[in-house]
Amino acid sequence: MVGTVTHRLLQRIATDGAGAWNRQRLLAETDNIVQALRNENVPAEHLQNACDRVVAALTGALASERGRWLLDGGHADADCELSVSGLINGRLSNVIIDRTFRDRDGQRWIVDYKTGEHLDGDRETFLDQEQARYREQLETYARILRLLEDRPIRLALYFPLFADWRIWDYRET
Repeated sequence: MVGTVTHRLLQRIATDGAGAWNRQRLLAETDNIVQALRNENVPAEHLQNACDRVVAALTGALASERGRWLLDGGHADADCELSVSGLINGRLSNVIIDRTFRDRDGQRWIVDYKTGEHLDGDRETFLDQEQARYREQLETYARILRLLEDRPIRLALYFPLFADWRIWDYRET
């Protein structure tokens, strides 16, 4: 629920370009965020906490150089919530890519947003575990896009709640 609403707003920010957003504009969206959370059936007693988490995630993304770069509206061939399909190992795969674009060097980026929190323990271990957990998913996205274009691909898990990421190069196996 928090993830769904955060993804929608990250899409808006990327479409507008991160430069068009600041803390005031984000805070002006609070009523819309609460309504979106209601539409996702968040119980009334959890609405404020859920809204705070969405605002924290978006604030983190907008406050970080990395987040602003990922959400920059000037990337080539940029798209959000891109639905693509392809035959992978003889099976039709339909996927939705949170964010994709080409950077200045012509590399294709495939970014998956993760809105989970890491409240205790070693953050690096958490990020390593999340990368292992989602590696196959992102590499499936890359295999499908590879059917459409032949260029280097970088994969990324982006965590806007703490403005950190894990990136790696896709290598066909």
